[in-house]
Amino acid sequence: MRYLKIGTWRQRPWLWAAAAGTVLFGVWLYDQNNTIEVTEYAVGSSRVPAGFEAFRIVQLSDLHNASFGPDNRRLLEKVAAARPDLIVLTGDMSSWNSRDTALLENLYRELAGMAPTYCILGNHEVKYGELEELQQLAARTGTHLLRNELVEIERHGDRMVLLGLDDVLEMKPEMTAALERLAQTPPEQMRVVLTHRPHTVYDDEEGRTFKLVDYGFDLALAGHMHGGQWRIPYWRGFLVPRYGFFPKYTGGVHAFDDGWLVISRGLGNGLVPQRLFNRPEVVVVTLHHEAEK
Repeated sequence: MRYLKIGTWRQRPWLWAAAAGTVLFGVWLYDQNNTIEVTEYAVGSSRVPAGFEAFRIVQLSDLHNASFGPDNRRLLEKVAAARPDLIVLTGDMSSWNSRDTALLENLYRELAGMAPTYCILGNHEVKYGELEELQQLAARTGTHLLRNELVEIERHGDRMVLLGLDDVLEMKPEMTAALERLAQTPPEQMRVVLTHRPHTVYDDEEGRTFKLVDYGFDLALAGHMHGGQWRIPYWRGFLVPRYGFFPKYTGGVHAFDDGWLVISRGLGNGLVPQRLFNRPEVVVVTLHHEAEK
């Protein structure tokens, strides 16, 4: 059995430096996957009704069954501190290779107790296949699962429309019908859309899907891109499978025609198990009325 004597460590200080560096690197990697950041955006539009002034929407996305403390307590504390008026979950809260919904059950119930909570399906939930189980989970916890459905949200006598779309690889008749109803929304109502993949806002995949910009929206909330998983500090995401290197939209807020697209960098991990310069994110969007220019 070989071992290093204390004297050897004293004679070779680089061993201490290497050991300390390894420990610090491990701590940094843990921090990158487990320290939750809260990102706040103020979105202004002439279509924000007076009753929704300073309305706060908390967005969670791409949890992938991750856990932030017992019963996701650290995550719940971040959401509660944001004082949400509405909570939206934009897909991939579970993972196709982890079918245990016990973690989600407590999380959904706690979220629904804070504010009205709406969720949509991401690609992992679609691949998961147990859609009836997920619908029952939402019903048990007081969470509203929107599958190509429009609902009205009311506040102080004003209303806005909320559309939740299934994850899309190919268009379906019910999705087309929901988008057409969105396009017919009265002009005095604000239109908020939940869509898992941000590219559906501006790219129709060579006619296979849809472009939300063709139907009209005021605010779209999406996830899916995980912020690029590894980010170049102060710039953009490095690589997203299927979307290649340095994809244009991996997080943040972006303007399209008359609407805003907010992309969450997500909370958990999919195929790549480690985040770099890209901590888990809770998004808070505050609505403000702006006079039409």
